[in-house]
Amino acid sequence: MIGNEINNEIQTLNIKVKIIVLGNASTQVYIYNYGSNYLKVQEIINGSNVIETDYPLEPGSLVPLSSILGNITVNRPLLVEINGSLYVIN
Repeated sequence: MIGNEINNEIQTLNIKVKIIVLGNASTQVYIYNYGSNYLKVQEIINGSNVIETDYPLEPGSLVPLSSILGNITVNRPLLVEINGSLYVIN
């Protein structure tokens, strides 16, 4: 049990993600995996809309949010869950 918790903490520490917002369209919001681990986008909350997904992020990838959600307007707050960690953009 303790070993699993430690492994989960190490995996969380190894997540290197940056969310880049250039505008309010999904084509202008990017998720950048600048780490060396494969990650998964598990959930996106855009305003009051909850989108569950299992979108892979390869190491070094820069993915526009429109690749996951299609072309939509991005409302704030935007919440993105990646490998169990939550990222909030106000």
